[in-house]
Amino acid sequence: QKVLKEFARYALEDFRCFKEQELDNLTYGFALLKYRDEAYLGRLCAHLSEDRRAESLDCQSLVSMAYSFGLLGYTHHPTLRSIGDCAIQKLQRFKPEEFSILVYSLGLSNFRHHDLLAALPLYIPSALPRFSTQNISNLLHGLGLVGFDRDDDFVRAIVSHLASRLPECTAQDIANPITALMRMVISDDDFLLAVAEHLTSDHVQVPVAEFTPQELANTIYGFDALQVFHQKLFEKIAAATHGRLEEFIPQEVANVIWAFRKQGFGEVSWFEEVLAKCAPHIEKETSGANAGHSLAVVWVAEDLEKPLAALHDMRHQLPSYARLERVFRHRFLGPIQSFLRTLDPPRGVPSPSVYQQDFAAWDLYQIGVSFTEETLLGTGVRRVPPPIHAMEALLEHYVGSSEASLLSLHGERLIISVLPTARWLSSFLRYRLVPSIQSGSQVLAGSLVVEPSHPKDDEEANNRRFKSGSWRCARALAPSPSPSLSSAPAPSGKACEAYEAYRPVLLSTFLGNLRHRHTEVVALDLLVELAMAALESGQWKWVGDFWEKLSGEAELFVPHTPCLSCVGVFAQLRRWCPSLQLRVAYCDWRDWRRTMREAIGRTESNG
Repeated sequence: QKVLKEFARYALEDFRCFKEQELDNLTYGFALLKYRDEAYLGRLCAHLSEDRRAESLDCQSLVSMAYSFGLLGYTHHPTLRSIGDCAIQKLQRFKPEEFSILVYSLGLSNFRHHDLLAALPLYIPSALPRFSTQNISNLLHGLGLVGFDRDDDFVRAIVSHLASRLPECTAQDIANPITALMRMVISDDDFLLAVAEHLTSDHVQVPVAEFTPQELANTIYGFDALQVFHQKLFEKIAAATHGRLEEFIPQEVANVIWAFRKQGFGEVSWFEEVLAKCAPHIEKETSGANAGHSLAVVWVAEDLEKPLAALHDMRHQLPSYARLERVFRHRFLGPIQSFLRTLDPPRGVPSPSVYQQDFAAWDLYQIGVSFTEETLLGTGVRRVPPPIHAMEALLEHYVGSSEASLLSLHGERLIISVLPTARWLSSFLRYRLVPSIQSGSQVLAGSLVVEPSHPKDDEEANNRRFKSGSWRCARALAPSPSPSLSSAPAPSGKACEAYEAYRPVLLSTFLGNLRHRHTEVVALDLLVELAMAALESGQWKWVGDFWEKLSGEAELFVPHTPCLSCVGVFAQLRRWCPSLQLRVAYCDWRDWRRTMREAIGRTESNG
């Protein structure tokens, strides 16, 4: 470390004294040694982009520099943009491995260089015969990491070529492209079936039994996500998983169980034997720090939630299920439910930042259909069956004949994906808001489809739902309410004065990704805005206990299970408006996909 620091300090004195390849080699050496010097990397980025040194790098150095940033997890958008811009001009001279490594590097950095990605289909197809299968696998893996969605036919052409060379493939060459197709939500049944037939043939050079646990889990998880089932392949992976279970880490076991159950594959005895072997490791209070790649490593919340959710409908047939559930409830679900029950935003308990920090600490983004229902009920929010009128309205929104339907906007990805993105999830809200006697007599009622918020939507609302220093936001009313109308003072220490009007802040939580634009958050926030609009227009009058006395009902239907961040927002609104009946209807996204397909089928059969 001391020597590397000296090298970095010396280079910082003047990058111009280094030749291009020397600068590239030095940075690549740091990356391989996992040495991240912030001062060096910051100045290097300025040298490459602002001083325009990137323009003098050759193909190999451009790729190597991008790869170094990816390995070090250092993302500097202007520099990656400069590297990509320079690479576009040299793509015709790129070697196959340089295409692959550059795209993979951008994937590691989670940077979408749109112009570079758009240029790839112009150069890669004709060069595919010169790619090794590893080059092809890495290219697809990188496209998956960046969420490439510009040209599905381009991707299918690549996997079609790979299918013709399956005998050359290693296990990784097969597993990575399947994961990539899953991430890009590109269905290619021919490729997946070709893979399945290859892996189950008598003459395969790399049989399933030689796959690593990660390759086994990723392969079968991808087959499920892309909705392709092959009995013999699933049987071989089941046998390999059962025989080598102790070599699997918890996430891999959870993914195999999930994929099997969602495809309706697997005997009760198989699931019980797997759970029984996992249970002793799960029940240990601490896991071995040197457990390596095995079941003995720490079982985090998602590793428990996923098999519990997948096997919930057969739990009474699985004696070991209860052992996993007890641990999950003790370590995660119970504390989360207690946390939400004690939440009290009107009194500032806890502070918004502490709320977000503590809620995210469980490292769990969703808890499955049944546990979500139980947790919502504990906060006073009841789950109900989806109303017919709500389903009809959402179906029209999703797959109707309008050019504005989500199917028209997003295409077949909407129907293929079993892992919907937030921008595909809309909801249907029906409400009836009744003010207190002191506030007015007019009732607000209505219904509408609520889309998720978009980055370019109301910036103030998006920012408020993402981060706030207070649970309430002062709002001036005209004319100002008379203090005599107020019956309850605001809690001390808040941003607004005792009798000043305010609106509650409904706060999302970052759980693996941003969740402040989710349709559930937007819909519940809309209820608050509807009440505020009635106050601001003079239709209702402000009183100090306005939110506490606001009554009526609100019912939300969303075609997937709400994430924990959204469950938290339901709990917040329930605390602000205890007299308002909140109900939520939801279904599993897979069931909604089936409903959409049936609706499309009816439309096609009717001409």
